[in-house]
Amino acid sequence: MNPTNQSDTQRVHQMLLDVQARIQGFRYAQQLVAPQLAPAFSLMDYLRGNERAISEYLGMLLDTQGPHGQGDLFWRPFAELLCTTQGQARWVRNSKRRKITLEKITDDGRFLDIHIQSDGGCIAIENKPWAQDQELQLADYANYMERASGGQPWLLIYLSDRAPSESSIDIPKRKQHEGAGQFMQLNWTQVLDWLRACSPHVQAPKVRLFVESLSDYIRRHIKYEQEEAVMSQVLQVISTTPQSVETAMGIAQSIPELQKVLLRQLHDSLRGACDEKNIRLQWDESLLSLASKTGFELALDLEKGIWLRFDWFDFKDAGSLNMYYGIFLHKRASRLAEEERTEIFACLDKWMPGGKPEAPQWAWWIRLKNGLPKVHAGESGMSSESWATLHQHSTAPFYAAVLALHQEVRTHLQSANLLPS
Repeated sequence: MNPTNQSDTQRVHQMLLDVQARIQGFRYAQQLVAPQLAPAFSLMDYLRGNERAISEYLGMLLDTQGPHGQGDLFWRPFAELLCTTQGQARWVRNSKRRKITLEKITDDGRFLDIHIQSDGGCIAIENKPWAQDQELQLADYANYMERASGGQPWLLIYLSDRAPSESSIDIPKRKQHEGAGQFMQLNWTQVLDWLRACSPHVQAPKVRLFVESLSDYIRRHIKYEQEEAVMSQVLQVISTTPQSVETAMGIAQSIPELQKVLLRQLHDSLRGACDEKNIRLQWDESLLSLASKTGFELALDLEKGIWLRFDWFDFKDAGSLNMYYGIFLHKRASRLAEEERTEIFACLDKWMPGGKPEAPQWAWWIRLKNGLPKVHAGESGMSSESWATLHQHSTAPFYAAVLALHQEVRTHLQSANLLPS
């Protein structure tokens, strides 16, 4: 449907009103039962929700001697999942005496998120819920596993909903390792299925609560799935008649153009605000074409080439803004002394824990937290409501949050004598 005539426009408007009414009614019902059921509460929202924390949670569950007290309840189905997905990894099923290490440092200075050493071989899990691959990252991991295996079987697992980038490991090399039973990809749907299969068998109530909360967090903040109850309300509206289905499909096809309109409004608002405050703004032209790995940046120290940069992962999910930000070092700044890089990271990690460095250009970066600078570190991603903050008439505009974040980062770095006053 192309909503160009009056009747099409009216149908679209009425559908949006109907959907809005259904969701508002559902939210009101949630408020009524909140004292008894607290449907909006999720334990994981108040714990750390960064990449390292998720690796810690998964590593803890896979540890048969872990504090969860459930023995091999989590390990057994996980091993079966590996054997099913990578047919040549059957050795995993019978391996024993496992030692789990988080962020194991390799001999070339990289970090393996989860490393599992057993008497049968070793497993490494590269956890990628949000971040992009680094240059030659998976290739270096595979080379390390080969060197460190001592002739034992090994398996490198890429945990992500995206395929590995060719800059991280080229396709022929990846297929070679896959054929040898040394590489496989797991997606987050498989992880969710694994957790949901384990949950009913957990005997300790507080551990079951943890597993259910972790599943909910993955569903909402990594896969960006809408609440099932909300989706049910929306589907009831859009599936009523053939005309409503046609209208809904027309709206869906308009989403990319809507995103571009909102990004243009963000650009104009941000440009005007930066000009007023005499802040240099650089905007990637590819951003308005919804390209991946693109964004904008605000200068912190022009002389040294230090910027506060905001990057999008991708625009495939219209319901969320997949974004991260951090201290980006331009070419001349990328030669900063290692000591100064370390001081920048330590300063900002103390203020906002959970960030990571990524040489040579990122001294520190972190997931954007719900589109606002001051929130709990466990809250990740930007919801569909956050897209509305890009609108020029938003009551809580995103560009204002960007400027506030720029000022706060500048203040912290200046207080540590890492930027001129």
